[in-house]
Amino acid sequence: MDKLSQIKVLYVEDDELIREELAETLEFDVKELIVAENGEDGLEKFKKYNPDLVISDVKMPKMDGLAMSKEIKLLSAKTPIIITTAFSDSDYLMKAIEIGIDRYVLKPIDIDKLYDALEELATILLYEKEKEVQNKYLRYILDFNPSFILISTNKTIEYINKTFLKFLGFKNFEEFKQKVDTIDNLVENIEDLEGKKYPTENWIKEIIENNHIQHIIHFKKDKNTPFIVLQNSFKDLDKDILLFSDVTNLELNRLALNKEILKLKEDNQEKLHLLKIQAKQALMGEMIAAIAHQLKQPLNVLNMNFQILEMDEVTTPEDLSFCIRNGKMQVEYMSKTIDDFRSFLSPEKKMEVFSFLEMIEEIKTLFSKQLEVHNIDLIIEGNGYIYGYKTELEQVLMNLIKNAKDAFENIDKKDKYIKITLKENENIILEIEDNAGGIPNDILENIFNPYFTTKKDGTGIGLYISKILLEDMKGDICVETKENKTKFIIKVLKGDK
Repeated sequence: MDKLSQIKVLYVEDDELIREELAETLEFDVKELIVAENGEDGLEKFKKYNPDLVISDVKMPKMDGLAMSKEIKLLSAKTPIIITTAFSDSDYLMKAIEIGIDRYVLKPIDIDKLYDALEELATILLYEKEKEVQNKYLRYILDFNPSFILISTNKTIEYINKTFLKFLGFKNFEEFKQKVDTIDNLVENIEDLEGKKYPTENWIKEIIENNHIQHIIHFKKDKNTPFIVLQNSFKDLDKDILLFSDVTNLELNRLALNKEILKLKEDNQEKLHLLKIQAKQALMGEMIAAIAHQLKQPLNVLNMNFQILEMDEVTTPEDLSFCIRNGKMQVEYMSKTIDDFRSFLSPEKKMEVFSFLEMIEEIKTLFSKQLEVHNIDLIIEGNGYIYGYKTELEQVLMNLIKNAKDAFENIDKKDKYIKITLKENENIILEIEDNAGGIPNDILENIFNPYFTTKKDGTGIGLYISKILLEDMKGDICVETKENKTKFIIKVLKGDK
């Protein structure tokens, strides 16, 4: 319960007896418990107290739990919500999935199941908070470094530390972006150690592409002070870091700068590894919601079978035989769903030969119901064997399927489809096509860049990590869009079978 003691919880329930009973249990384990009597009251208290997590009933007066949850997700999409309800109607579950409800607990509430859900979500919340603190700490170190630091992505400025901004005469990076038409205007001249002059136009590109030359730069803000430029490229992240040191203090700073650059290089692989984990965790969240939907239907069928068996006066031998056969089918289906999810989570990473269709069946097990809810057809064409990392290719395909599903939410369209086609030549070519409107040409070249996203709550690492994963198995990915359709083309090695 240590994790629960660190989170603030909003509990919304209109039934006074249930509310008081569960509140009495929760208040001993969580950091702070806020209680509301209906959805309208719950929404107001969410705005006032900003809780970490919400537990809510569905059917309530004034505003029901789903309507309240929808408003909360608009205010704070990352706030986890657990819905409790006595209703097993599939409409509630589908609406809950569309809103982005994180967990679903049936009434009468099983305290153990509720606490399991709370523990899971508290773990995710605390991880995100720790990550935010670490990012602030890193930003603090960069901002107050005595050297001028500039970070560029694709030769476009992404960050300037506060020391540099203060020297240039700006309060923050936002003011810099608003007032500076081009950073070229800030530079007086550039030369090398021998005094050879270089053009100031596109000087960042000049320095990055000629990193074998030691550049000396003079800024218009202080024309008499020369700065030596130290540059380091991180090709995996497509980022470049430029450090500007006052030549008069160069010897005092050189050792510290060299150590900093060495540390950045050593940290690069670790950061990429963490990005891969983050991308997989983001996809897992989507899969958990899908699995909840997958398991709900067979559990309801099993419950109906038990109800039939309880009616002794009308149960016949044929009814008993049917319920047993049907029950076994539902258990086998749930078992396969869990096995496929466990396979995706497997930490093993080895190049192997595997069947395309068998891999696709595992993906369909996890995503088919979610696509069915959104009326999206998943079309599979072709067959063959692939040589590579199976779980990582599954991650890539599931990320593309999820992106296509998200794209369909913004358009009103019939005959929605996602088509995956396997073609063979000297390699295996997988084409993943959807008719969700296509990707605008002006952002097409940026979609594989890290942290680039057009989604309101997107992380911008899904496609970047997909490209990295494919390159790890000697593959590649590209994209084309035309006639309101998007097609991702993946090349992987062919497996001999």
